[in-house]
Amino acid sequence: MSWLGIFLVVLGLVLAWKITAFVLRLAFVGIIVVGLYLALGPMLGAG
Repeated sequence: MSWLGIFLVVLGLVLAWKITAFVLRLAFVGIIVVGLYLALGPMLGAG
């Protein structure tokens, strides 16, 4: 493999990991928000 090929493979892996981590973070935040809404909604009279 050439240095360019190795560089592109590493760059692709890093970008894929960052994008995946970002998407997972959004998913976790969404789950937490929904959970808080369902847990606190009835107590606050919003449910």
